[in-house]
Amino acid sequence: MKVFLTRAEQLAHLNIARNLTRSKDFKSDAEAIAGYSINNPDDPSEIPRLRSIAVIENRSIHDAWMHFCGVTDDWFHPELARIFFTFVFHKDAMGIKRLRSPIPEWHIQAQVVALRTGFRFEAKLSAGAADGSDAILMMLTPERCRWMQDAAPVPA
Repeated sequence: MKVFLTRAEQLAHLNIARNLTRSKDFKSDAEAIAGYSINNPDDPSEIPRLRSIAVIENRSIHDAWMHFCGVTDDWFHPELARIFFTFVFHKDAMGIKRLRSPIPEWHIQAQVVALRTGFRFEAKLSAGAADGSDAILMMLTPERCRWMQDAAPVPA
């Protein structure tokens, strides 16, 4: 299996993420990074399968906010996580120093995945989730990210 990220098809990926996160809208600087997989890379007729989308917004010189959504039941893939977090944190790519993620308070499974990835609890935000519910704000730095690599990938 081959996995890859893409920054193409922004409008389509942002719309899918908006529906999955139940968001009314994202900020004007929102950028979707979509993760795809191909089971047989040698078969040119195989259509890549969308697995997950991360939306990065509220980006400043040092930090950004991330909304993450799995598109399929098997959305998580270690190689996708490595490519994504390396791209987000590496100085030659996005170069983000702190990634914040408001996770709906009711979404315990997402909080557990975030903790296993290296995120830490930072605060509780009233009506801070994309869907308007209360959120648990979680934060991740490159030093705490267990998925970092030395080389910076560049999504298509």
